[in-house]
Amino acid sequence: MKVYKPIEIARIVGVSTSALRHYESWGIVPKPERFENGYRKYTDVHLAYFRCLRAMFPAFGHALTSEVVLDIKNGDQDQAFWRMNKAQADLQYEKMTTDQTLEMLRNPELPLSLKGTVKEEMTIGEVAEITDVLPSSIRHWEKEGLITPKRNLENGYRIYQSTHVRQILLLRTMRKTVFFY
Repeated sequence: MKVYKPIEIARIVGVSTSALRHYESWGIVPKPERFENGYRKYTDVHLAYFRCLRAMFPAFGHALTSEVVLDIKNGDQDQAFWRMNKAQADLQYEKMTTDQTLEMLRNPELPLSLKGTVKEEMTIGEVAEITDVLPSSIRHWEKEGLITPKRNLENGYRIYQSTHVRQILLLRTMRKTVFFY
């Protein structure tokens, strides 16, 4: 098996040697043996881990990548595959929602096809369920002036209509793709 110095691995994967040490300190790369002088002795296995990390980070982020690589390191490939499967399903759902929102912007008369039924008047809980947005996010957007639901004069509850559902879907899409609210 070939043995690499840290600088060799760093050059191959395009990172600094300190980044290699960070990955190692996070526990997502197997601990390398050491040369007599104390330098790390990386192998092809380490190179494979570093290449995997560098390939996955841009697409899946540090958190998910670290979890998946730890699963693999711990011998739980099934769990790693399930994590990746869920991430891809979530990504597909986001794409579907974004496509629907874009189509809604192109054609305001287009009927909404969501999880639930859009009624003439809805509560915040109903709107949250339909749009897959937390009520706290909806309230925050109202506080910021991005949506303005009517209020029930008797009890003060918010009353949402289909226009608000469209606005919330747009905000949700923008948050996921642009603003990271």
